[in-house]
Amino acid sequence: MLRHALMVAAGLALLGCAGKPKEVAQTAAPEITIRPDCYTVVLFDKHPIVPPEAGVAPEHARFLGQWKQGAWNGEWCHDLLITEVRKDGEVRMVDMHAPYEPWGQPATAFQRIGRIDKDGNLIVRYGTESVRYRIEQGRLVAQRSGVHGNLVAVLQQDGYTPLPPMRPANSLAASETQGLAASKVAALQ
Repeated sequence: MLRHALMVAAGLALLGCAGKPKEVAQTAAPEITIRPDCYTVVLFDKHPIVPPEAGVAPEHARFLGQWKQGAWNGEWCHDLLITEVRKDGEVRMVDMHAPYEPWGQPATAFQRIGRIDKDGNLIVRYGTESVRYRIEQGRLVAQRSGVHGNLVAVLQQDGYTPLPPMRPANSLAASETQGLAASKVAALQ
């Protein structure tokens, strides 16, 4: 009996130490995941965008650039600067977040490395977090899972206009699209 009482007391003490449980966000509809008022951090160091090397698939080169105004579940602001896409699918980026007190998040900017998978998704993993980015109608759709549950955000570039769907890589338009990606890089620098 005393042993049982001690175990219950220890359990209650541990619960008391845990404090208020963190809010876990639920997945929101994509319509509320862009916030024009979102800002994250100002980068003091330059992070130039590297033009895609020969052999980078045009659909992969479309990831290059500054993606902004994303908000995880319409709440926590998120920007992404994709600086390099390599022909082996490796992607270099700066991942930025605004401070968000309800989830205990400080402002952050981290250089990260991701990889584009066989389905054309950019996958980034760090710690307990896993993020998948894909381009849909010229916007970057993000899905994140980890400590805050499953989150959704949609990011866009300045001057967003929907892009036409990609044509097969063996078409004449594919070479034109690669030229468009290189001109996009030049305009961002």
